[in-house]
Amino acid sequence: MGANVRVAEALLDDPALGRWIGARYRLVRVLGRGGMGAVYEAATADGGSFAVKIVRPDVPLRPDGLRRFARESRAAQQIENPHVARVVDAGTDEGLGLPFLVMERLQGRDLREALRDVGPLEPSCAARLFVQACQGLAAAHACGVVHRDIKPANLFLQETATGEIVLKLCDFGVAKHVALPEDSRELTKSDGILGSPMYMSPEQSRNPRTVDHRSDIFSLGVTLYETLTGRSPWRGLSALDLVVAVCTTDAPQLASLAPWVPPGLADAVHRALARNPNERFASANEFALALRPFVDDSASSHQLSGLTTEQRYSTQVSAPPVAVTTAPGTEWTGDAVSAERPEQRVRWRWLALFLGMVFAWVAVARLGIPMIDLVP
Repeated sequence: MGANVRVAEALLDDPALGRWIGARYRLVRVLGRGGMGAVYEAATADGGSFAVKIVRPDVPLRPDGLRRFARESRAAQQIENPHVARVVDAGTDEGLGLPFLVMERLQGRDLREALRDVGPLEPSCAARLFVQACQGLAAAHACGVVHRDIKPANLFLQETATGEIVLKLCDFGVAKHVALPEDSRELTKSDGILGSPMYMSPEQSRNPRTVDHRSDIFSLGVTLYETLTGRSPWRGLSALDLVVAVCTTDAPQLASLAPWVPPGLADAVHRALARNPNERFASANEFALALRPFVDDSASSHQLSGLTTEQRYSTQVSAPPVAVTTAPGTEWTGDAVSAERPEQRVRWRWLALFLGMVFAWVAVARLGIPMIDLVP
């Protein structure tokens, strides 16, 4: 039985489906599942549609999971910004005895899925989306909230009723409240790393409890780097080696991997990726100001723009990442395999075949092996 079939059967057997949560929200469809929580599409009696997140009823309750859920609810409800997923209600369901969080129902996909589908984004398109991400982060930081888990999967690309694509910052499950003391029990042996190692700042890798807003700027820089190049700055490493690399080495220069990125935009990304927090942008708003000149206001905001053929080959380099449009559901690898155009590769293959035939004929002639006469 295929994995997709097993997942579908598991979703059909979900004990929460059909239940009313908070006496107002009826769970009608599973949108996603994690280790402790699940997100459902929910309908109200008046026809409203929402996304409801609850602690999974089929998973034993863990204190750290409940604390994380409470943290997300507390953080998300404080922030009001068009580029942060809006929380409209929260509470504890009496029937299940579980906390729930009600959010606006978003249509679209997250940035991780988009990059898998279209590969690296055109620089102006990426700059536009990340200006919005900076605006959402600035609103969170103004409320004293550090996200601590900025990554492509937590940047949602909402398709509005008019067709416009708007970025929304999501998932405050590991957020930190700067003004509140953090419970040391959050750092248990099984849950010691708060965040995603591939996107964490050096200081978060060392001690996630002491980070400030500049850690989010680093993580956003890693995400923008991946959006522009199709690959993360550090990859192919074990978890331990990854942490060491992030703390001790700089990201490869964007110019060597993505020559189509304007130098000023590349400089902004590398400033965000400075290992020393004092060398990064002082705020998310400052980061947004650095990105703003690279936004093309005349370009459509109704679609994601991948790289064009002209952009891919506009600058010759030894081995740039090949920009390809992958099929939905397949992973973009961004491997640097060749700087040649497809038609150039075809010509080289024919030349190699011709030279191989010539060398074979010379070798046969020197060995004195009679040639087969193909003419009758």
